[in-house]
Amino acid sequence: MIQGQPAAVSSFFEADAANWDACYERHDVFSVIHQLRLSRALAWVDELRLPPAADVLEVGCGTGLLAIELARRGLRVTAVDAAVNMLARAEVNVAAAGLGESVALMRGDVECLPLPSSSVRLVVALGLVPWIPRPRAGLGEMVRVLAPGGHLIVNCDNSRRLSVLLDPRYSPATRGPRSVVGRLRAQAARAGGNAVATRHSIVEFDELLANLGAPVVRGQTFGFGPFTMGGREALPGPLGVSLHRGLQRLADRGLPGVRSTGAQYMVQAVKS
Repeated sequence: MIQGQPAAVSSFFEADAANWDACYERHDVFSVIHQLRLSRALAWVDELRLPPAADVLEVGCGTGLLAIELARRGLRVTAVDAAVNMLARAEVNVAAAGLGESVALMRGDVECLPLPSSSVRLVVALGLVPWIPRPRAGLGEMVRVLAPGGHLIVNCDNSRRLSVLLDPRYSPATRGPRSVVGRLRAQAARAGGNAVATRHSIVEFDELLANLGAPVVRGQTFGFGPFTMGGREALPGPLGVSLHRGLQRLADRGLPGVRSTGAQYMVQAVKS
């Protein structure tokens, strides 16, 4: 564990494990966005046409839902997470799906993955990068275990997300007056053992992966909301979901000003 934050993040997700199973059944905007992330990642996996029994790794597997879907596609999955409660739920879910022989669950640290170098054809890490204190080190480990020509599907939180741009409390337009206070609060939260998420710009994330030897071959932003005003949710329930879906359609059509401002940025990169 590194600099205290992984322990804080693990504790955060230990306490929240039950929520992540339920997230894929609910209809609020947060859950709908995460369901979209899962479906789009799996669509990208399907397009790779990996051979049967290809070795793949999921980092930050949570309750195992993505690992199960990968195994259903005939892939041999190693699924790693740092949170014991997440792994316990994943074990139950994998067993219920009858895929215990195809999914190996392991507790592990993203900066020290329990796999040899160049040993897998695909690494998937969804929702993980915002929660690791040293993204370069964690992503470097993912690239290390990839075979040359192997694929990495990973996402970050977008620092230019529309929901942030529209809320004066978070918008970059007001960053100057609150930047020092924001940094001090983040430092205090980390020092107090609290989990703190970080965001990347699209350019920054692409450059990071390219420098690690895994240039991005495609990327897209997705997810619009929850929208807030002064830090409080402005559009409840179905209204938020409807707005997200409308904006997502525009983003998928490539509309400038929308296509790059989804809440999350997901990429497919290839180890060179």
